[in-house]
Amino acid sequence: MPFDHLLLGEIRFQAGDLEAAETHAAKAHALTHEMGYGRPAASALVVLGDVLARQGKTDQAKEKYNAALDLARQLQIPALLSRVGERLGHGG
Repeated sequence: MPFDHLLLGEIRFQAGDLEAAETHAAKAHALTHEMGYGRPAASALVVLGDVLARQGKTDQAKEKYNAALDLARQLQIPALLSRVGERLGHGG
């Protein structure tokens, strides 16, 4: 179920439905964090950051990206480090 929310969050974001994207990504993050699934929790934070960035909420987006970056470092996930680094302007 948390993975369904993560996928739906990404799909709704790509479709421009930011409200639904935020709802699904937030549910995905809450569930995956609670269950101890670090990788999808970090991915959900990236989707939340993307939604906030598109809404012009830059500071809040950076908070989500930095939280995702911290998780990616802890879990040693190079692809996610690069993905988040690009969004934060670190060039990956």
